[in-house]
Amino acid sequence: MGRIEKGFMNVFTGIIGQVMLLILNFIVRTIFIFYLDKTFLGLNSLFNSILTVLNVAELGIGTAIIFYMFRTVADGNEEKTKQYLYFYKKTYRIIGTFILIAGLIIMPFLPVLINGEMPPINVYLVFFLYLMNAVSSYWLFAYRLSLLTANQDTYKMSLVLYAQIIVTSILQLLGLVFFQSLYLFLIIPIVTLFVFSIIKGILIGRFYPYILIPPESKLSNDEKKEIQKNVYALILYKVSTAIADASDTVLLSAMVGLAIVAIYSNYLLITVSLIAFLNIFQNAFISGIGNLNVTETKERKHISFKSLDFANFWLYSFCGITIYVLFTPFIRLWLSNEDFLLSNITEIIIILCFVLVGSLGIVFAYRQACGLFYVGRYRAPIAALVNLVISILLIIFLPDYLAVAGVLLGTIISKIFIIYLYDIWLVHKYVFEEKSKYYFIKYIIRILFVCALGGLVKYICSLYNFSPFINLIAMLGTCLIVINGLYLLIFWRTKEFKYWKNVALKKIFKMLKKS
Repeated sequence: MGRIEKGFMNVFTGIIGQVMLLILNFIVRTIFIFYLDKTFLGLNSLFNSILTVLNVAELGIGTAIIFYMFRTVADGNEEKTKQYLYFYKKTYRIIGTFILIAGLIIMPFLPVLINGEMPPINVYLVFFLYLMNAVSSYWLFAYRLSLLTANQDTYKMSLVLYAQIIVTSILQLLGLVFFQSLYLFLIIPIVTLFVFSIIKGILIGRFYPYILIPPESKLSNDEKKEIQKNVYALILYKVSTAIADASDTVLLSAMVGLAIVAIYSNYLLITVSLIAFLNIFQNAFISGIGNLNVTETKERKHISFKSLDFANFWLYSFCGITIYVLFTPFIRLWLSNEDFLLSNITEIIIILCFVLVGSLGIVFAYRQACGLFYVGRYRAPIAALVNLVISILLIIFLPDYLAVAGVLLGTIISKIFIIYLYDIWLVHKYVFEEKSKYYFIKYIIRILFVCALGGLVKYICSLYNFSPFINLIAMLGTCLIVINGLYLLIFWRTKEFKYWKNVALKKIFKMLKKS
């Protein structure tokens, strides 16, 4: 299969997995809220945020090595691919040990991060179980997954991934219903991760049997130094970004309390699940972008960028407006409790953060896939510091019910003005060798258009007066028809829309010919 076919295969399998994960996550969380104390939900969100920061140590080495493997795979150089893979394996196990040690060092300070009365549970043991779940994969075969990305073959592992999601969720549900034990709830994913990691490692060895034979030599010192330089830049970027993201939950817990974290975590589940769903589109084409970068002209790269960026904007803006309309009625219907609702202004800030940052995802994907790691490496630490300062000040001066809006404003300001605007310039200068001012103008027009359209759809849906469930269905139908209908009217003549129409038609004709 070619780049486009593999990209769509990755999208298709990814969508199935993400829909399954989304449904099971909501079921598990609903049972979790029903059987366990609400503060446990806040604790879950807090510990996940802490471990998110520790886990980004992996992202630097993984992203850098996959960038080099795009070239070796495209050239069919199996020996060099193995050298990178075995270097990755050794480094991965060191990283796993580092995360374990760092987590153990953090454990004594957990009470400082929890404002108010401690939950009626051993928080140290709970955090240790979260920690073991985070580090287990590093000591097994997780490094082999990089081969799937470099070969655009991530879809090949879809059935194993689905099985892992289903088995883990079913066992957690049974554990909650019959034992109401948070400890058992956390032990189950550790066991299933161990089992399925071994299965994945064995299968990847069968897909690419040449990796079972050790490389004849190791990477040269110059090659290691080049990787280390990019890893240094990536770790600065990833750790700083993770700290900025995790600081929202940590600050809310430390300065306001676990209750607000528990309420916000339900909104976060919805937005994070959608981001994971939409990232399927971005991630499915990252390996294709990497291959495109080493084989095509800058004009071809730019055409691909504009087409992917257009599709990404359509998806993020549609989802952003839809959840803006559905947030309150959905949570009321789901949890049947007004105490789990945030203020309207907070919901608007959550959506703005979702759309403003998410609609620039293809810019970041090109920056990553084209190896632009080292340039601008200090922006992310500066952004994390700015985010922290703004968030703390806003939490102090705003009332508690606007605390979530305060921390998200810090995120928006720091990410957009310090990180992403620079990334736009960087990608246009070094990948396309063109000026970026037209993209800036287009981005501003897009955001203003989304805000106006969101207000229109929200007003239309406010006129409905059916039962809660029928209201929700009617609102969803309105979003589907009005948003996509207007987009079709506005964009159907554009080159980007015609690009995707032609891709779809070619795919359909190819399927018809086979049948």
